[in-house]
Amino acid sequence: MPSTKLASCPLNYIFLPASAHAIREVGPLVRSAYQNAPSARVVLLVYPKDRNRPELLQLRGEFRGLAIWVAPKLTRRLQKPLLWLAARLGWQKRSYNRIAVPFRRLVRGCLHITLERFFSALDFLEAKMGLGDRLMVSDGRDVILQEDPFPRIGQDLVTGQEEKEMRACSTNSGWLADLYGKQVAEDLATRPILCSGVSLGDREAMRGYLTAMAEEIWRCFPRIGIRGYFDQAVHNRIIHGGRYSVQATLSEQGHIATLGLMDPARLRWSPGQGRLEVYGKVPAIVHQYDRHAGLAPAVAGRFS
Repeated sequence: MPSTKLASCPLNYIFLPASAHAIREVGPLVRSAYQNAPSARVVLLVYPKDRNRPELLQLRGEFRGLAIWVAPKLTRRLQKPLLWLAARLGWQKRSYNRIAVPFRRLVRGCLHITLERFFSALDFLEAKMGLGDRLMVSDGRDVILQEDPFPRIGQDLVTGQEEKEMRACSTNSGWLADLYGKQVAEDLATRPILCSGVSLGDREAMRGYLTAMAEEIWRCFPRIGIRGYFDQAVHNRIIHGGRYSVQATLSEQGHIATLGLMDPARLRWSPGQGRLEVYGKVPAIVHQYDRHAGLAPAVAGRFS
């Protein structure tokens, strides 16, 4: 039964996929969280086959309290036939919450973990989090924490805003067009790119957001198939489409710095302090640092 306890001392959680990458690649985020956000409990989302991988066992030995949440996963041989059958039966036309749990998990077992993470994070929230607790759902491979991000959030969901509009990035506009069609891509062409890689908020804000993401991914699963990169398109569609409102934070505001499309001149790495400045500020969350070849080794080495 879902938890509805009122937390006398709110707990903070960081939920991230590990099996999408070599598990060692999530080490920088895990280590930076334990160093700079000691109030947070880190939860790794893994496939069943990865629970006993040596790299994961090493991380769990290194960091006491590191938790594991297991994602449903079907074999590759079953994924496409099952998605085809589910689409033929019209499951995507029914609300996700009205589908029986075993059937939900069958379809979810076909999805890439970058999409599945939103369903699993919602399950985790309902099962483990109390009222007042806070959650960050994050990419695993390209994020670090330089400060504790949770004291900065209020009641609104927070997500990162990138440097450009949709029309200025062929990758983002292409994802929208591929999933929703050219008209939707044109409708959102002048909207800022919002990054699905990091979102955080209190339990109720995250519950609303994760529910919206799960419902939309479910509705689109016949078109998404087993591809893993459409989370960005869904994220922008539900927010810019008015289905869910968030507080979008620009990199220069010092909360979430999203570096993928940023001019490198805006970045300054301080070797002595082992910190990255963005627009002269030290952001709590750094995302997409690996997009800058000169920066990636320094950041990864700081938390290796």
